[in-house]
Amino acid sequence: MRDIVILGSTGSIGVQALEIVSANPGAFNVIAISAQGSDPELIIEQARIFKVQVIGVVKNGEAIRQALPNVTVIDGPNAATEIAAITCDVVLNGITGSIGLGPTLAALE
Repeated sequence: MRDIVILGSTGSIGVQALEIVSANPGAFNVIAISAQGSDPELIIEQARIFKVQVIGVVKNGEAIRQALPNVTVIDGPNAATEIAAITCDVVLNGITGSIGLGPTLAALE
């Protein structure tokens, strides 16, 4: 089983990645996800389904903390970069544009 981190989990790339994880039970363990936080209900649902340990969001961190008290929530503008630095087998960066560069560099370190 490969431990993976998915950045941009509520966007198109992230949702498709999670569909692949669902279609391959036992192959992947999603340990962390990140998103902008504009749709806290979706990220909460994803966290529950995949039993993630850590969530990173730019906004709505407190609402997510209240809904998921046993999950570590990192919030703020550098949340995705912090999530990308978590030790794992694969970091999938679904964050488009230059804003995804910092997390990519953190994952490579």
